[in-house]
Amino acid sequence: MTHGFNGSVFLFYKALQPLKEHFRLILFDIIGMGTSSRPAFNLNEPAQVDEFFLSVFESWRSTLNLTDFYLAAHSFGGYVMGTYASKHPEHIKKLILLSPLGVKTRPDNFNVKRMHYPSGYGPPQWAKGISEKFWGKVNP
Repeated sequence: MTHGFNGSVFLFYKALQPLKEHFRLILFDIIGMGTSSRPAFNLNEPAQVDEFFLSVFESWRSTLNLTDFYLAAHSFGGYVMGTYASKHPEHIKKLILLSPLGVKTRPDNFNVKRMHYPSGYGPPQWAKGISEKFWGKVNP
């Protein structure tokens, strides 16, 4: 599992308990975010940036000798891991994208107040209000 832009794997903390009953979980902080290291970064070309993120993940995956695994990723992590899966499908059993970055338009009937989560899950009300107010107007 990996997170979105400027986040960390702590995003998933409420989902870990039910998931660990069915899966061996390994959480990956994207380089430069969360609890990962902060290497120097001075790349400007999109292909170079993609390769930077992909090579770090591939090195980590190779070190752990992971193969035939489920890969779940949120937001920017969805973009990175979707790109990784397209280049290295031989390692991925299934790719699960959770609100992946790259969705260009919001559905006409989208309303954050109608989103339903099981009790104790989901964002706090203040976060829902902020996302409703700024949806499509803020780019991290």
